[in-house]
Amino acid sequence: MLNIGPQELLLILIVALIVVGPQRLPELSRQIGKGLRELRKVQDEVKGTAKLDLDEPKPPAPRKPASPTAPAVHRTPRPAPTASEPGADEPAQPPAEQAG
Repeated sequence: MLNIGPQELLLILIVALIVVGPQRLPELSRQIGKGLRELRKVQDEVKGTAKLDLDEPKPPAPRKPASPTAPAVHRTPRPAPTASEPGADEPAQPPAEQAG
């Protein structure tokens, strides 16, 4: 991540102590630590979500049940045969009535 040696770290702490002051330095350090912790949490969540999305295929969406008013199967009507198609010279027969 960062290549900060002990000498550089000591210099940063001395400058921070001079700029912020000894009373507010511990409070500022805690706030920075909390902010970094929250940032790492968010990074881990995003990585986990991205890994899950790439590893697992999405399950199929659940099918909605048909509403009671909608027809169970939607079929388009078949067009009448033209003169060039076989069976065009046969007259159309009405459906047989069921005895009931």
